[in-house]
Amino acid sequence: MPIVIPTAAEIDRMTVRQREALTARIPQIRDLLADTITRLKRSQRIFPNVTDLRAARLRHFDPAVEVERARHLLDAMPRDPDATQHVTDLLKAIA
Repeated sequence: MPIVIPTAAEIDRMTVRQREALTARIPQIRDLLADTITRLKRSQRIFPNVTDLRAARLRHFDPAVEVERARHLLDAMPRDPDATQHVTDLLKAIA
């Protein structure tokens, strides 16, 4: 299940009810992002800390399966026509 994070423009167009629903989902989104980052680090051979390794063992984590899932997800997603603009915006935000 992909993690969908709305842009600032999308949040501006949201109704009060939609914003409340997004606010309620923020803790879950944070947990999913943290878990995804941990899995990506492991698949890139970056050594996680002991807590991450214990959590992975409890989940029966298999890096090869996660990499394959990510590849299927990437293949299923359409290309972003505004990718260069998004990269430019991110670089400006970081600087």
